[in-house]
Amino acid sequence: MANVVKTYGSEAVGFVTEKAKDKLKAVENQENTDNRFAGLEKGAGLFGVIKRQRDNDVELHSNQTMYSCGSLAPKMGRGGCSNSHFKRPSQPWEITDGCIYLVAELSKLQTTQEQMKVLIPFMAETAKHRHYSQYLQLYESICKQLPVVAKGVGKKNFKTYIEAFLDPVFHSLTSENALTSTAAGECIQELAKFLGPSILRGRVELYNSSYLTILDDYIHR
Repeated sequence: MANVVKTYGSEAVGFVTEKAKDKLKAVENQENTDNRFAGLEKGAGLFGVIKRQRDNDVELHSNQTMYSCGSLAPKMGRGGCSNSHFKRPSQPWEITDGCIYLVAELSKLQTTQEQMKVLIPFMAETAKHRHYSQYLQLYESICKQLPVVAKGVGKKNFKTYIEAFLDPVFHSLTSENALTSTAAGECIQELAKFLGPSILRGRVELYNSSYLTILDDYIHR
């Protein structure tokens, strides 16, 4: 969709912006379910996202015929798990996750700078929802794309929004999810380089001084 804006310019900005605003709110409708226990479902679904087999159901793994690795592929199609028949509709949080990347791409375009004043706050709102088990995956995406957004809109403009992202970033830093905490650490280091360590530290101190110990550890690495 960012390429649509690049190609068609201002006439596409409004359409894409409204789509992004709408889909960023999708996470509000996410049920508190765990995908790890969802089985593969046949049928054409949106975005080709695959449901994983339940990992920990004892009944699925007891008194069953043993096969060598990959032997189920013929039953699933020649492509195995990547076969296009095994798809499901994207969950609401996944739609929002994709739109975080869209916002990052749009932030790089000169034609969408005015729209970023709306989209960045919408992006920050997505982090307020932690009622579902995969929220740390969404936080990982936020941490990865926040430096991209910052550089896209520029230092002066980004300072307006930084406080809205501090809670999810520092929550990610202290999480037990290795991928999320790593992404958050890299996010902090990138923002410190972009804004300046003293500026970032000052903003964090004003917002929540209890974050300073964690921040200083990452800035000085």
